[in-house]
Amino acid sequence: MKQSFILIFLLVLNSTVQAQYSDLQKNPFHKAYHDSLKAMNYPYTFPIWGKKAYKKGFDVPYPWGGGVNYFWAKQEITISEISVGFNDRAPIDLSDVITFGKATSTANAYTIRPDLFVFPFLSIYGILGFGTGVTEVPVAEPISFKTSTESKVTSAGFGFTAAGGFQGVIIILDNNFNWVNTEKLTELVPAYNFAGRLAHMFKSSMRADRSITMWLGAFYQKIRADTKGVIKVNELFPGATDAQKQKIEGQLDDWLTRLSTEQRTVGEDIVEKIKDHFAGIDPGNGTITYQLNKKIAGPWNMIFGGQFQFNKNWMFRVEMGAFGKRSQFLFSGNYRFQSIKRKSTQP
Repeated sequence: MKQSFILIFLLVLNSTVQAQYSDLQKNPFHKAYHDSLKAMNYPYTFPIWGKKAYKKGFDVPYPWGGGVNYFWAKQEITISEISVGFNDRAPIDLSDVITFGKATSTANAYTIRPDLFVFPFLSIYGILGFGTGVTEVPVAEPISFKTSTESKVTSAGFGFTAAGGFQGVIIILDNNFNWVNTEKLTELVPAYNFAGRLAHMFKSSMRADRSITMWLGAFYQKIRADTKGVIKVNELFPGATDAQKQKIEGQLDDWLTRLSTEQRTVGEDIVEKIKDHFAGIDPGNGTITYQLNKKIAGPWNMIFGGQFQFNKNWMFRVEMGAFGKRSQFLFSGNYRFQSIKRKSTQP
């Protein structure tokens, strides 16, 4: 069950900032640049209404782009319900006899993110990601111990960003949906992410296409509450010493006395296989199935960051999140280009 927490972080990482936007600035130092935009005969299909935006003096981003992101995050997770089964036995609710402390997970992940500005103010994108996570789960009952594990995770999703600016002030609203997969879970885990950012762009006095943008905002995440997974008995308590094994067996025996008749049908089988494992006896195909009702301890946190736009082709971004029960860091490089095929060269 501990591997399921790692999923949260690839869900988070897929909400990386989309900080290109159409902008209108009446800076006298850039008058010649914006006059050239108005005079442009825009021959491309995307973005739709791009020609009209240029005619009004808006500096529209190149429509096609792709980004590569590195993401780090640490987040708290809480568990409210847990059901456990063994091999073919149906899971039984053990929420009243298994309790957890504060679970945390740390993730390092990488994503690629192709996108397209369909309109000057709206882009759509896809997401593909992979990474690793280390999760620490303190168990209070039936045994007081902390377990740590590492897992590989992959993810995919899509989203859209609405953004626009005037006189250097920009509003960015990002929404995306993701599905995450790991070998320890039997089903994909979906998530919804939202981020709102208020930004200000500072253009270079020398070049109208070069700028630094700074922003402050908020991030929200919602995941499916229930998670199903499996774990083998021989994967429990890695590295336990003989003294620790003896203590664990005593605690498990005491725990069994507090179970109801229905709960003991599962608990006794699990404890028996754990004792076999400790004694060096192969537990065979002993497999624990579980269902968790989990939630993010803090769905909201603040985000702040910035982007350096070298020109209309290249952008580099850094963003951090804090002041909640999630901390995160993002570094991103993005390349944009005008078009794959021209629509027309006629006015």
